[in-house]
Amino acid sequence: MQRSIGGVGRKLLDSCPPNLARVNCLIQEVINWCSQNRPELQSLMTPSRIRQLMNAVTEATLGMSGVQVYGDQATFFQSEEGIKYSRALSQGVNAYKKSLS
Repeated sequence: MQRSIGGVGRKLLDSCPPNLARVNCLIQEVINWCSQNRPELQSLMTPSRIRQLMNAVTEATLGMSGVQVYGDQATFFQSEEGIKYSRALSQGVNAYKKSLS
């Protein structure tokens, strides 16, 4: 039996990050870009603004039923396994970016 994490099966989790992880990567890239190119915009990326963006993305991609999925994913990413997953994903993204330069 595959473990389900926020509506995402284990097999899929191994090949494709959940919505929450993808949006978090995108937000981190935006923050990094702002810090290098438009520092005044970086201050706009507050936790409140990030939650608004996450809610909009969740509703747009998963519909109103996405609220439960988002909550499940948030719970997962706060767990020990989720923290390890996030760290490994971040390291993979950083290694890929490094390979491009």
